Amino acid sequence: MGKCLLHVDSYLLFLFLDHYHYKRISNEPKCNSLELQKFKNYNRLIARHHSIISHKEMIKALEYATDRCYEKFYALKCIDIIVNCPQLVNVKSLPYGLTPFHRVCFRGHKCLIAFMLAKGADPFLTTVVGENALCMAIYYFLNNPMDTDFSCLEMLAETGCGFGFKDKYYNNLLEIAFNKNHIKLVQWLILHYKVSSHKFLRCLSTPPI
Repeated sequence: MGKCLLHVDSYLLFLFLDHYHYKRISNEPKCNSLELQKFKNYNRLIARHHSIISHKEMIKALEYATDRCYEKFYALKCIDIIVNCPQLVNVKSLPYGLTPFHRVCFRGHKCLIAFMLAKGADPFLTTVVGENALCMAIYYFLNNPMDTDFSCLEMLAETGCGFGFKDKYYNNLLEIAFNKNHIKLVQWLILHYKVSSHKFLRCLSTPPI
């Protein structure tokens, strides 16, 4: 009788352990799937956080480099950053609304201006007060009257870029150039204002297609 009870108990224990083992195994894929999804979501969140931080750091690095692009090291740094993140050339910064392209134009760096234009820089973007890339480049020549190579101004003018929003800054820039006795810049401004005005009037007189 004792042996019979022992066999029955052993058999019941075997069934219980077998059922438990089966239940644990059958639940494992579900648990693993949930844990894996949580892990993936966590990784995505971390990656997004790092991406935001990296984006901000890249903008700061580019702004720092563009402000010092007259040095070869920083000019090359600008190129390196823009090659990897070309969209940064048009990102405005507070409080003045300057873009990295505005900063390069203010430094009159012809090679970087051409490079950034090729990478999608928008010369029509304006600062908070309405100055665009051409205005910034003209400030460079007002501050550096010995430089009379206006090729970067030509590049910007060829894009159709005027003297600020609705040529708002033309008179101011011309007056400053007169006061500084920058004759060549005065001549350039008068010539290109007439050209831009002629183009504008021609556009107005052309009937829509």
